[in-house]
Amino acid sequence: MPINKNSLLRYRILDSCFSNFNKKYFINDLIDTCSASLSESAMMPIRVSRRQIFLDIEFMKSVDGWTIPLEHYKEGKKVYYRYSDKIYTIQNSPLKHHQFQLLQDTLELLTSVGGIPASDQFIPILEKITHSKNIDIQSLVTYQSNENSDGLRWYSLIFQSLRTKKVLKIEYKSFKQNEKTTYILHPYHLKQYNNRWFLFGLNEEYNNPTWNLALDRILNIEISNIIFKENTEIDFKFHFEDVVGVTIIKDAHLENIQIEILASHVPYVLSKPLHPSQKKLEELNNGNHIFQLELIPNQEFYALLMSNIDKIKIMQPEIVRLELLNRLENGLKLNCNNFN
Repeated sequence: MPINKNSLLRYRILDSCFSNFNKKYFINDLIDTCSASLSESAMMPIRVSRRQIFLDIEFMKSVDGWTIPLEHYKEGKKVYYRYSDKIYTIQNSPLKHHQFQLLQDTLELLTSVGGIPASDQFIPILEKITHSKNIDIQSLVTYQSNENSDGLRWYSLIFQSLRTKKVLKIEYKSFKQNEKTTYILHPYHLKQYNNRWFLFGLNEEYNNPTWNLALDRILNIEISNIIFKENTEIDFKFHFEDVVGVTIIKDAHLENIQIEILASHVPYVLSKPLHPSQKKLEELNNGNHIFQLELIPNQEFYALLMSNIDKIKIMQPEIVRLELLNRLENGLKLNCNNFN
């Protein structure tokens, strides 16, 4: 049974009922108690079903749960539930081996992934639960990260401002600027791309709800007293579906792009698509493949093409092919001598 926030809360409530020897909890009492606590937690009416309570009890009694020492006692035609052991509670129950291993593996993974803010805070937790020398997981697995990025020092503050809906006053200096600029931003979303973090939000000065700033170009952040404006326009769960990276070009349109890929590079493109919309159209006699992408071309997309320029050829549309050639002629990346 998958464990989520609501199920954990129900297990704790049931545990407190079963360990209470001063009151008899019949099935309706368990339903009412769980429903009341869940409703209070969610700040909305929630009614737990009779079937759900029985499923929870079965899970708590199982080896995947806590194998609780639960007994049921008849009183007339009704039954109440109580632990057979007066001092038992799941709060003091040791982790099962598979639960312990999963927790240990998860914590070791989190502590090993460089570039995740505050990952080092998991180390004392891991040491406390293992009571033994930790496995050096970094000797087993290497993760791509950017631990030394200056932008990570702002991550926690920005993340908290997203949760608490606080407006930020940000001093910023892009690669193209000689002087710093101050922005007032209503933060809406954080996104990582190519080992860099980007903050998206409303820039009131330009009336742009998708203004983005790279965290590693931020010089300073202060919490502003300006009233936060809710995001009512952009659903960031789907906002980046049609692009590579983070740049959304205003008034740009989806392009149906066909790319010929060298035969030797096809396995890499199949295993790591250029974009989620990628589809294979056909295989040519020389072993090359034609792929189709449906996306909005942006700076990151062209940079991706440039990094593979000796292995690809843009078939259509002409506007994308010419833009790529123009970037080549301006000396942005490599020389193109394939497909001659």
